[in-house]
Amino acid sequence: MKRRAAYIFTVCLCLTVLSFRAVADVEIKVLDIGAGLATIIKLPNNEYVIFDAGRSGNFPNQTTPTIQSFQRALPPNAQIAILFISHTDGDHIGAVPWLLENFDIREVVHTGYDRSYHPTQAWNNMQLALSRTEATVSSLAEKPSLQHGHQWKLGNATFTLLSGFSAPPDSWHIHTNSSEHRNAGSLVVRMDYSGNSVLFTGDAVGKKASSRTKEYDTPIADEKYLLDHHSGQRSIRADVLIAAHHGADNSNSSAFIKAVLPRAVIFSAGNLYDHPRAVTVKRFINAGITPSAMLRTDRCGIAGPLEWDGWMADNPDSVGDDDISIKLTKDGQLFVDYVYDDNNCDVQVAIMPERWWSWSHENLSKLSKSIPFEETLVEGNWDYWLIDMSWMPAFCGSKNYTPSECRPLASKWSTSDLAIHGLWPNRNDGRHLVNCTTNPYCGSANACSLKLDDLNIDTHQALIDRMPGHAFLTDHEWKKHGTCSDLNPNDYYIATVVASDQLRNPSFLSNTVGNTRSSKEIRAAFSISQEDDGSVVLRCKNSELTSVRACFEKTPSGDLGKRMKCPKAALEQDNCGINTKIVKGRYIH
Repeated sequence: MKRRAAYIFTVCLCLTVLSFRAVADVEIKVLDIGAGLATIIKLPNNEYVIFDAGRSGNFPNQTTPTIQSFQRALPPNAQIAILFISHTDGDHIGAVPWLLENFDIREVVHTGYDRSYHPTQAWNNMQLALSRTEATVSSLAEKPSLQHGHQWKLGNATFTLLSGFSAPPDSWHIHTNSSEHRNAGSLVVRMDYSGNSVLFTGDAVGKKASSRTKEYDTPIADEKYLLDHHSGQRSIRADVLIAAHHGADNSNSSAFIKAVLPRAVIFSAGNLYDHPRAVTVKRFINAGITPSAMLRTDRCGIAGPLEWDGWMADNPDSVGDDDISIKLTKDGQLFVDYVYDDNNCDVQVAIMPERWWSWSHENLSKLSKSIPFEETLVEGNWDYWLIDMSWMPAFCGSKNYTPSECRPLASKWSTSDLAIHGLWPNRNDGRHLVNCTTNPYCGSANACSLKLDDLNIDTHQALIDRMPGHAFLTDHEWKKHGTCSDLNPNDYYIATVVASDQLRNPSFLSNTVGNTRSSKEIRAAFSISQEDDGSVVLRCKNSELTSVRACFEKTPSGDLGKRMKCPKAALEQDNCGINTKIVKGRYIH
């Protein structure tokens, strides 16, 4: 234990600094108002934006759970820059009259859909309030200049109108005067801030609802329109998706989900309509989004017969106790969590506070069964550590699809930094050990899955900052390579973080991205001596940099030692030519 003391002290000091949490510069709250949608976006300049206004009572200013939620979340003197009203359903417009009467609102944006053929009290109240307000009212029906792709810039936050119609186009073939006709054409808005994005979808229609005998999944209506225009400024990619229509089956088609590729999904739901539907959640899971990355505003309630049972228990759901917070910082961090952590019902999906990215053990176990083991297992003695750091734009550009690691969430890796691929126990003959079963942590298990509880929270946060796609890679890399060391998972990943931090040169990368440099110059930029001294191995594909590798000594206890020159066999794996191109990111909008 004593021989590791200095090493551990250094690492812990480093991680203490890394785990410092900046105060959110932008915070979005998805309010728990029962069945419906109400969201508040607080911006750095103390301005607010609201997307949808929840349910209402029978009278314009009747106090309701929605208004009580707004009262908790909005200071009395809040300046509201924009109020977006996605469509005319009563569970999205209820507090509009109260907001217009009690706050200074600069602009109201809505579709202008005319539902006078089937008016409701909530719609009548809203229409009256809009006719009296001093705010600028921008209706898609009356303002042709409000085109899709229009942007509102509020400080460093940008809101882009992606879709919305005063009436669904005839080509969508949606029955007039139906509830689906009122939902289709919902405003869809993407908010971007400091490299992260959130997609607001209202009750957008995306597919036919499945029947008992047939499941439909072809994109239609709003989602087909969004997919057809999915590029550039009108990209629908987002880190957080407020699921369309509360997770109903007539929205959130598989093609739409895969195009958005969210890191987290939020269902604004209640106990009235079996939202979110189990079949809808299955489509998200099939797209690679784990149950622990899906949050809902009706946590702990009793699941209906068609409803997904994640986060549910055998207790009636209370309104107002499951607000969800999305926090974004100016340095690109993103946190999604429940606002209140004192809802102590026995939910079925566990989640770490302020860390939606943690996977449940059950889900990790399922994932581990899907990872094929190599037929030839290599175990035994090994000689040194090798770290492989990926240049993400080249990795992403080699794919004919867009994995989550290539999403704009990885923008910092796509512009000026390397990302951890893995830390491998290596032999001097150039081979690295894989899929070992002798690590004491594994016991007698043949497939030694990682237990996330065995990573302390600082180690976990450090991996978040360095390893895109880490939820998959932490388990995969531990099982494939970490088990071949004598370290437990936490020490193994501390060693990985320390090694990766010694192989960083963001200023060099940011100054050379998009250009071709001599391979010798690139090696020198990451070497021990700042010369091409044999301590760095480059990997290329088609003369484009894909990864940078470095070698570290193995201490007598099996820990990570200091940087070293790489053995001959490792240097022979350098396949870059005289010149190497450092490509730009190809999936950043």
